[in-house]
Amino acid sequence: LEEIAVQYQSAAQKGLALTPLKGMELTNEVYTVNVRKEGGLGLVLAEMWAAADGPGVVEASTRAERGLVLVEEIVEGSNAAAALPAIEIGDTIIAVTSPKGGTVDTEGLNWDATVGALGGAGGDEITLMMKRLVPRATVKVKVTGSDGSDLGVFEAA
Repeated sequence: LEEIAVQYQSAAQKGLALTPLKGMELTNEVYTVNVRKEGGLGLVLAEMWAAADGPGVVEASTRAERGLVLVEEIVEGSNAAAALPAIEIGDTIIAVTSPKGGTVDTEGLNWDATVGALGGAGGDEITLMMKRLVPRATVKVKVTGSDGSDLGVFEAA
């Protein structure tokens, strides 16, 4: 979890959308998953960073709610464990949608605000929009001249 937190913490501190550090071989994958609420979700969430009082880029009125919360554990046999696509350790919840409560943006919020959004979502099932760090695809292109000469190999992520 610490490695993932390092990637997201800089963006969280600035109140920006969670993105991996520049120059890293990682990118974000966003997905949605429906999870039943009856009996609990079965997610253990860890607060990896929380905003402290003081000056910063984020407006003072929302600074106290800024943070970085990651999935620390998925309880075996729980609603979250049964949900598809599979939720993974290290994923972060960026939005909570319920049929009775609309959508709450939780990206970059602290533990209290995230859990509050989950608990406040009405209905038997909620939709979670999740974000996960995944390796960035790398493409290698070999360039050959019209005479057959090797012009080099170029790599891009």
